[in-house]
Amino acid sequence: MQAKQEELLTPVAQKANALISEVAKANGFNYVFRKEALLVFPDADDLLPLVKKKLGGTAVTPTKPAGIK
Repeated sequence: MQAKQEELLTPVAQKANALISEVAKANGFNYVFRKEALLVFPDADDLLPLVKKKLGGTAVTPTKPAGIK
């Protein structure tokens, strides 16, 4: 099951990383970190809205499952 999961997710992860790199380069970002890895950061440095714009109508914002606060 893990091998199948990796098989299915690898192309998605590669595409996401390529898109993030493209958007970061086009907007002058030298480094990109996950928000979860940072304690403090300016909202203006959030790359996600730019990546969503690049994706166009295919971007989906994840929601929390019911029962999770």
